[in-house]
Amino acid sequence: MKPTAKLFLFLLFSSLLGCNEDNPEPDPCELSSPDLTFSIQENSVDGTLLGNAAIESSESAVIGYTITEGNTDNIFTIDASTGDISVSNSEALDYEQIQLLTLTVQAESNDCITGSYKVLVNVLNELDESYVDPFFTSVLKDVFVVYGSANTSDQVMDVYYPADAAGPHPLFVIAGGGRWYPSDLGNFIDMGNRMAKAGYVVAAIRYISDIPDAMNPQERTIIGVQDLRAAIRYFRKSASEDNQYNIDPDNIFLGGFGTGAFLALQTYITEDDISAVDLETVNSYGGFEGENRGNAGFPSSFKAIVAMAGAVYDLNWIDDNEVPVCCVHATGDQEVAFGAGTSRNGLTTYGSSLIIDRATELGLYNKLIAIESNRHDAPMECDECYVEVLKFLKPLLE
Repeated sequence: MKPTAKLFLFLLFSSLLGCNEDNPEPDPCELSSPDLTFSIQENSVDGTLLGNAAIESSESAVIGYTITEGNTDNIFTIDASTGDISVSNSEALDYEQIQLLTLTVQAESNDCITGSYKVLVNVLNELDESYVDPFFTSVLKDVFVVYGSANTSDQVMDVYYPADAAGPHPLFVIAGGGRWYPSDLGNFIDMGNRMAKAGYVVAAIRYISDIPDAMNPQERTIIGVQDLRAAIRYFRKSASEDNQYNIDPDNIFLGGFGTGAFLALQTYITEDDISAVDLETVNSYGGFEGENRGNAGFPSSFKAIVAMAGAVYDLNWIDDNEVPVCCVHATGDQEVAFGAGTSRNGLTTYGSSLIIDRATELGLYNKLIAIESNRHDAPMECDECYVEVLKFLKPLLE
C-alpha cells in the first residue's frame, strides 16, 4: 500500500471515532437529555405516537436511532431518522401485565461513538368508561340479607358493593335459577364482583321456592315476581332511611337467570294482558305489587331488564311503553330455547332472539348478546358478557 493511502485511511478512521492527536481514544457523545419519560394508555392502537426521543450531540447531529433493550414483545418501534417512538404491538400493551417499561435507546452520530440513554414508559390503565370498567379494586359482600316479610330462607340476598367508593351507586337486582328450588346465590359471585368494581351495588336474591307440587306454576310465578319487587322496595326503603348501601333510587335495574329471568320478564304483564280469571288470582295473592311480601309503601319501578337464558310465554306482553331489555342467551340452550320452544309444562316459550325482535319492532332500546354454546348456564360464565351488559346499562344512567 502506498504511504499516501495509509495516511488517508488513518485520518478517515480517526475522524469517525472522534480522535485527535491529543486524545487517541474516541470521545462519547454528550447527550443533551439522557433520560426521557412518556405515558400511554393501554390498548392504544398500532401507530399511536408515544413521543419523540430525538436528542442532540454536542459534537454533531445524530444520524440514527434504535431500541436495544427493554422493548417487551416489541410493543414499540422507533423511527431511525426522526426518533419518533410509536406503538407496534397494541395487544401486548396491557396494564394488567405491564405498568412500566424502561427502554434503552441507542443514538449514532457521524463523528463520535454511539451514546445510549433511557426512555421510561408509564402504561396507564384505560378507565375511560365509568360504570363499565373496574375502577374499584375492593368489593364487600353481605350474605343472606333478609329483604322481605316471609321470615324464611326464601327472601334472602347476597349484596355486593364497592368498598372504596362513596356513591351513590346504581342498583342491579338479579334473581337466580333453580326450577323453584332455592337458587344457588354462589352463581352470582363473578357477576357481583365484576359489577361492583364498576360502581354498582348488586343484590343476588332468592324468591319463593316451595316444593314444585305445593303450588301450581301460576301461583309460584305471581309470588316470585312479587319477591323481585319486594327486594327493590327494600332498597328504596333503605335509601329513605340510613341508605346502608348508598344506592341511587333513580337508577335501579332488574335481572335474572333461568327461572329468575322468566320472573323478571313477567313484570311486563299488566292487567290488560291477562284474563279476568287470572287477574282475580293475581289479586288474591296481593296484586302485581304484592306489598304483603315486604316493604310496603315504596315503589318497585326499575329502568331496564337484563334476562339471561330467559323467555316469555307471550310476546304481546311487551308493549311499546315498556322498559328496555337486554337478553343474554346461548344459541343452542338445551333447557330454554333461544327462539321458540316448549316449557316443561307444555307451554310455548319465546326466547331471547324473539324477545329482541319484538323489542326492535316496537322501537324499544334493546341488546342481544348471543353466545355460541349449547349450555344453559353459558351466560353465567361469560366474562365479556358482563362488560356488554354494563355497556347496555350505561346510557340509561341519570
